[in-house]
Amino acid sequence: MVELSRRVFNYCVKYMKDRPPCPFSVVAIGSMAKGEATPYSDLEYMFVVEQKTQESLHYFELLAITSYFFIGNLQETKLSYMSVEELKWFEDKQKNGFKIDGLAEGAGNIPTGNGTSNKPNHFIVTPQELLTKYKLVLDKPNKEEAKRGDFTAMLQYTRQIFCYGKCADSLLKEFVDQKSKIISNRERKQINLDMFEADAKKYSFKPSENLIAKGFSVDSKKELYRYPSILLFNISILYNFSKATSWSTLDSLLAKGIISRSVYESLSFLLACACYFRLSAYLYHDSHDDRLSVLPISEISTESNATSPVVRRWYLPQGLFNKYCQYSIPLKAHISKCRTKNLNELLTSAIQPPSWLIKFQTFHYCHRWTSAWKYFEDYVTKETALNFPEKALQLIERETKSDLQETWNSVKALIYLLFQKREHKAALAYCEAIQLRTERCDNYKLTEDRRLLPSDVLDYIAAANIYLDNHQTALAAYTESLSIRESILVSNHELIGLANYNLGRCYRVQHDYDQARVFLMKALTICSKSKKVSTSGVMSGVEVLDSIKTPTVMLTYIVWNLGQLYRDCKLYEMSVAYLDKTKSMFLELYGSDAYHRNITDIYYTLAQVLDKLGQTKQADRYYRTSMTVITQLFSQGNMEKVQRLHNLETKSDIDANTAFEYYKFILDTFLELPGYKEPHPTSANVLKHYGLHMINVKQYELACKTLRLSCEMYEQSSKNDWLSMDLAGALSFLAMCQWKSGDIAKAISTYTQSLELLMPVSGKAALLNLAEIEKQLGELYQSENEADRARHHLLAARTNFLLAWGSDAHPMSLEVEEMLHSLPSL
Repeated sequence: MVELSRRVFNYCVKYMKDRPPCPFSVVAIGSMAKGEATPYSDLEYMFVVEQKTQESLHYFELLAITSYFFIGNLQETKLSYMSVEELKWFEDKQKNGFKIDGLAEGAGNIPTGNGTSNKPNHFIVTPQELLTKYKLVLDKPNKEEAKRGDFTAMLQYTRQIFCYGKCADSLLKEFVDQKSKIISNRERKQINLDMFEADAKKYSFKPSENLIAKGFSVDSKKELYRYPSILLFNISILYNFSKATSWSTLDSLLAKGIISRSVYESLSFLLACACYFRLSAYLYHDSHDDRLSVLPISEISTESNATSPVVRRWYLPQGLFNKYCQYSIPLKAHISKCRTKNLNELLTSAIQPPSWLIKFQTFHYCHRWTSAWKYFEDYVTKETALNFPEKALQLIERETKSDLQETWNSVKALIYLLFQKREHKAALAYCEAIQLRTERCDNYKLTEDRRLLPSDVLDYIAAANIYLDNHQTALAAYTESLSIRESILVSNHELIGLANYNLGRCYRVQHDYDQARVFLMKALTICSKSKKVSTSGVMSGVEVLDSIKTPTVMLTYIVWNLGQLYRDCKLYEMSVAYLDKTKSMFLELYGSDAYHRNITDIYYTLAQVLDKLGQTKQADRYYRTSMTVITQLFSQGNMEKVQRLHNLETKSDIDANTAFEYYKFILDTFLELPGYKEPHPTSANVLKHYGLHMINVKQYELACKTLRLSCEMYEQSSKNDWLSMDLAGALSFLAMCQWKSGDIAKAISTYTQSLELLMPVSGKAALLNLAEIEKQLGELYQSENEADRARHHLLAARTNFLLAWGSDAHPMSLEVEEMLHSLPSL
């Protein structure tokens, strides 16, 4: 980049009508001076001139403007950077690349400034003038200006990129030599130390729920690159180093014994990672675009179409991202809390091997749940984690220094894993333990975030109770959570939208669809910032879908639940509208080539509804896409298989043989994946999912094989009520498959086995599962013209539905009534 810039200015000097009136040097500041520039970085620079007269000033103004136009003509500068008022109407689609810092307000680190200052040309200076300005700011420091980046910050790193005339290369050297002799006064040293600590708090990015809320997207510049770069910058100021680059600052710190070799290597690693993340994002987008994703991705070819444009972004290497976070998070936390004059002592204590808790959190928020659980289990042990939550909490608090908010953040990650493992009672125990701590502790009331902590805990208590069939308890917890938020936040705050969403989802699970729609519509109103949605009239909700231009994860979940609600109410056309919008929102959030469970689930849900509408070809395609995505989710590192899987998916609707090959390959691929061929609930769940897919597309032979494998894995896993229900569900799918393929006797036997598994299990979920299986048996006997046996099982289904809900309002109960009426009279 230095060589490119040198050629630009060499050309501009030759282009000028007159020769330069005196020797001068073009000096880079900013990222190019620090050795951190990319091909898409702004060029910040100044002219250091030997003498400054009216004549020379006019010449250098013309030279500066010539350089602006020349760099602009490389066609990598948006017109808005030139800040031309008359052309602001112009829709500029030019991508940003190599360009000047710009003429807009807030920019202007260029020779002429940006035109908004009453001191134009403040970067056409002599060495002595530059030194005088530098000393003036240093001797009379202003803390607020220092925080924003004052004149001394701009000049901490400088680099010559072009010079003209005899002794021109000595102009910058003269300034740098004099600058290095200036000693900061006590007030300035204190400001420097304060900034060193404040920046650690300001740039506090870490994988958290914010990452999930943003669709797993991070800003490479603000959230990853800034802090390591600013850390080295602050250290160079603290030690009054006048080195050429950030890298040479590190070398000097090591050479003078200020930091140890291990600290040197750790800081070098962080800075290199930060520069790499930023550069890779720009190269991928071919623009000054900082978006990154931490979701897993496979390098496979994907085709876009008119209805579903491909949204691409660069995906971080997860191993590198994890390591970067594991070093940077404790470093920032330590610096922001500790004060010491010994830099090596400070950094050595900060840059330690990351704790088990940091590793656990990082892997969890990057969706590497197996690794996350391993780190937690290795330190806390599985028995303690599941059976002694108070002891496990104390181990977490030891790492978080008993900070309630930090403890809760770690516990939330743990609860998510416990939900996946169907350990809902253990999850609820952690929530209740944290709730007790909030009641005993006054500290959480100091800030808005901490005042909201009890409502966050209540949300998780409610979620656990839903899983445990305690729906009224869940409803009470969600209602209390909404009340807390309404007492603290403005009425249109997104967290109030979240509380309404939770209540709507809770009512939907209870099949109270009117109340569910009321709260989900309220949530949609708040989170979409739209005035088009009302709780009366169905069409108003559809109209707002078109007005959603920038999806958020929260908004997407609301739309998704409304789609499921209309599906449950058998309003399938309406359901498709919402579910199709959900699909496009998830693809925009995560990127079209990312793997995420939500993408798998939305394709599957859409396929189910399209099946109901008779659109079987599109439904089959979505079923296959769902299966492909979930297999890819577990196929990281096996790109050859994934590419073949993708190719088979696109061809599998051509003929039956290709479709069979696709489903067989799906099964074989999954069983070969490291870590997923072993029996455990996750493998069993995925195989059960596959089996149901295969039944839907009438691949009965492969479906039976897949579901048998799923049942075997469930049987070899540790037992609890939820896993018993999962196994019963897999058996009922297997029975359905046997029935559809004509083996009636075997189907009845398998259904009976499924019922026997559910009999000892208590709770609403078990009753609903029993009712569903009894209903399927009723359908089977009805198809065999055995009316008495069909009636027996349908009456048992109706009884179980009534026991579960206390009314005939459940949609399945209504279906059973219709089936009973269709049977011949006794």
